[in-house]
Amino acid sequence: MNCQDARWSPGRRWLVAAGTALGVFTLYLAVAAVAHAVPFAAGSRAAAATPAASAAPSARAAPRASAAPRSAPPASAVPRVSAAPRASRPGPALAAGVAPLTRLLPGDIEDPAASCTAARPPFQWSMPGLVQALACTDPGLPGGQVFAYQLDGPADFQTAWRSFNDWWGITRVRAGQNCPPPAGGAGSVGIHNAWFPDRPGQVLECEMVGRGGGTQPAYAWAWPSEDAFLVAQAAHGSSFTALDTWWTNRSVPGRRPG
Repeated sequence: MNCQDARWSPGRRWLVAAGTALGVFTLYLAVAAVAHAVPFAAGSRAAAATPAASAAPSARAAPRASAAPRSAPPASAVPRVSAAPRASRPGPALAAGVAPLTRLLPGDIEDPAASCTAARPPFQWSMPGLVQALACTDPGLPGGQVFAYQLDGPADFQTAWRSFNDWWGITRVRAGQNCPPPAGGAGSVGIHNAWFPDRPGQVLECEMVGRGGGTQPAYAWAWPSEDAFLVAQAAHGSSFTALDTWWTNRSVPGRRPG
């Protein structure tokens, strides 16, 4: 090897320096691991025993909504107790001395439980204080249906009855004084029977409902003493004469309602 080959070039000096530095750093790491110097400080083991930083909410993150107060203990620290059921608000109830709606149905509906179902809102008119609404099939009215509604007192009954009349249009026409009505017309007449003596507002109303071939003769009548009114719609295409015959003979309750 000549002298020229024995001399170090600047590049070789850099490689030797880098190698020396790497060796020193490796030795440092070995010593630091034993002496607990940075980054192997003794505190790093304690940190490993705590939840990872990623599991804790960030200081900038919005707090999650919780039903428990912030001072409450963790859910795992308290026993689970079944929540007591909330007391339901009582619904509208019948006024004192008023017969229930099932006792006001036409007499040939002998078994309301089998012939009627609850009529559910929404309705097409206002009925505040509604206690019960029923939709029934009547064996004496084939192809038709009977609807019955009862309110919780005279004030709500009058509101519902007026609203119903506005909806089906009796208030917008000049109703005659008889039912059945004249062709294309409407009627309103006072009524009474053995169970319901004559009194103001106790009326029968009549009007054709529907359009074209889908028209149905309909009767609606009110029992103000019972805060109730009923509607009977006969079959499509049937006559008012047939509906009137049914109403006269079968619409009255089969026994005294009270």
